[in-house]
Amino acid sequence: MMSGFKKIVRGNASRFYQHISRGWKRKRFIQFLDLVKPEPGKVVLDLGGGSGSFFYDNFDLVQKYGLRVVIADISSQDLLKAESRGFETYQLRENSFEHIVDDRFDTIFCNSVIEHVTLPKSEIWDYTADDFYEKAFEVQKDFAADIERVAKKYFVQTPCIDFPLESHSWLPTFYSYPKSRALHVARLEMILKYWIKRTSPDFNLLDEVQMRTLFPCADGVFCNRVLGFSKELIAYRG
Repeated sequence: MMSGFKKIVRGNASRFYQHISRGWKRKRFIQFLDLVKPEPGKVVLDLGGGSGSFFYDNFDLVQKYGLRVVIADISSQDLLKAESRGFETYQLRENSFEHIVDDRFDTIFCNSVIEHVTLPKSEIWDYTADDFYEKAFEVQKDFAADIERVAKKYFVQTPCIDFPLESHSWLPTFYSYPKSRALHVARLEMILKYWIKRTSPDFNLLDEVQMRTLFPCADGVFCNRVLGFSKELIAYRG
């Protein structure tokens, strides 16, 4: 059982991260508006948007630009919270868009999601073979191809593997994301016990070359940098 002190530290760390991340989200949202130019009244599907926190934190811009935001996720519980925040919702199947017709949505916004589209969640902790990364990338290829197929416009963001601080663990990337899959899982198990940030080894981080491979029809693929380091990757079609 987590000690009371650790709960307090984790809670404070989470609130601090949420505070600084709001600034990043704001800049990302403005970038989305500038590059993709979503039309007022047309659907912006927040793919993997959870409870809709990204657009909820920028709700003044949602209203200013007349965006019709629909939150799409596999979690029914998250979608209920999104509905309580005033958003329309769309129930997804895990890693599958096969049931969605071509050009179904005017715009897809996908924020820090594609790195988690890997193997089934039920297999994540037990899968320790190094071919995890190859298999995960094949799943991500299918996911990206479906985004290009079902959306006329899109904006896809993901953390960059080259950034020295790994965003899911808040630890140096070389430590928390080693090339050995078995070591990666073992270290995240230890992090769950002792570190302030909790996470799951379901993610496959990407570099710029891989992002360009995933989105060959994008108008652009680029890095947003912090202190000279590639912090996040963006692929967009406007």
